[in-house]
Amino acid sequence: MPQVILDLAELGIKGSKILATCHVTKTVNEGSGRSGVNRIMFDVNSFKKSVKEWIRVNADGTEIDLRDYCDELVPAQQYQANQWLIEQTLSWYRHILERRVEEGSDFESEAGEV
Repeated sequence: MPQVILDLAELGIKGSKILATCHVTKTVNEGSGRSGVNRIMFDVNSFKKSVKEWIRVNADGTEIDLRDYCDELVPAQQYQANQWLIEQTLSWYRHILERRVEEGSDFESEAGEV
């Protein structure tokens, strides 16, 4: 599918044009002629890939930082319909953070045994 570059500020979303290229894959013209409405399609797979990249790049990121990032990724018109995805993503990230803490304590206890 072709990607569309949009100015996210026009949609009331914080961010840049680059983020939009990852998530907006096409527009759909609903209706006919000039009375038709262009609707932005949200690509869930691109969202997931972008979140994974954010986690990789922002190793010290907090859950609040990730929520802010997710809020920026979802088009305002489709936020309510995709709120479940943000909640699921945050739950997954909490699990990642918990594992990091557990692995850190295991490493510290092993280091103390030497």
